[in-house]
Formats: sequence, structure tokens, C-alpha cells
Amino acid sequence: MIKAILFDLDGVLVDSEAYEKLLNARFLEEHHYKTDLSAFTSIIGIGAGMDWRAILKSHMHPDDNKEELLDRWVKLIDSERENYPFDELMFPEVPEVLCQLKEEGYRLAVCSSSSQHYVDKVIDMCDIRGYLDLAVSGYQFNRCKPYPDVYLYARDQFGLKSDECLVVEDSPNGILAGINAGMKVVARKDYTFGMDQSKADYMIEDLQQLEHILKELNKG
Repeated sequence: MIKAILFDLDGVLVDSEAYEKLLNARFLEEHHYKTDLSAFTSIIGIGAGMDWRAILKSHMHPDDNKEELLDRWVKLIDSERENYPFDELMFPEVPEVLCQLKEEGYRLAVCSSSSQHYVDKVIDMCDIRGYLDLAVSGYQFNRCKPYPDVYLYARDQFGLKSDECLVVEDSPNGILAGINAGMKVVARKDYTFGMDQSKADYMIEDLQQLEHILKELNKG
């Protein structure tokens, strides 16, 4: 029986990844770099524990000034993230769904690959902290998604078993993290990046559809 629902943040509760794609496209256009957006898409869902700079470099063209590109990109994202309109980027059904799940007795957690500062900022700006029992940053672990550490930590904090937790993700790395934690995984469909979500157990268009999945998992 499912007793806890563990949500990724970006791409699941807030549509920040699509927003960042626009920033990345603008960055490439303004700086006349030849690297395409696949370079940025490849690092969705990974955290501080992985060498995302090396991954990004691997997508660049030979004539790119790699370090200059990376430094400018990091500065852009860091500065823009401080001013993201997260309350406007939040998927509209989120407060209602979280409220309903909370009233039904589920333990709720955010398990993100981003920093704790970022996680807290998003949660507070969206005014959803009151629905959550836990908000975890992947930065506190030596291994990040696709390793299961952040989800295993949330499970243990709730004193539950893996088969009592349901993960809601969007990125391939996040989906694998849930699977590696021994949990059922729901993927919120991605229409922005064309990510491979085929390993998820369930697919949903929006969080309202969680109700049907929970009924199926908890029947009997």
C-alpha cells in the first residue's frame, strides 16, 4: 500500500525546465555559439555529484571556446534563477492535488537534485510548504540521481518500505533513481525536450491523474 509520494521538483511541480530551455536558446543566439540545445537537455535531472560540465562539454563543437561558454552559461542560469517567477511557473493543479493528498493521509516530500536554497525558494514562492512533510536536496548526498540516495533518505525519514513509496518524476535520471530505490515511478509527460521516459511504470498528463494510479496500487 502506498503511504508516501515523493515528488521531483523541476518539471513535475514547476515548469521551470521549459523556462530554462528558452533561456538557453536565447543564450546560444545572443552569443552565436554553434552548440544546439541537446547540450543542455542532456544534463536535466542530474545534480552536483555528477560532472555535468564534462557532459555539457561533450556536446560542444570543436571550435567552441568551451570554458568561456560554460562560465557564461553558469552565470546566466545562476542570476536568472534568483528571479524566476516560480509561482507563475507552478503547474496550476499542484496546490489542489497536494492538499487532497495531504487530507487523504499521504506523507509528501520533494526530492530534488537542486540545492537546498533553490528548493526552499521554489517551495516558499509557490506557497506549498504547508502540504509537505519533507523537502530534500540532492546536494547533501555523495551520489545523485540516477542513484537512489535522495529517495532512500526520504523513505527512511518516513519509516517506510520502498514498496510503500511512489515517486513522481520527469527526467530519465530521476526515473532511474526511483527504480533503483525499488519504488514504483510515475512520469509526468515531457513535451518540451523529448526525454526518454519509457522506464517509468506509469505516465500522466498532470498530477490530477495520480488519484487513479493510487487507487490501482492500493486496491485490495
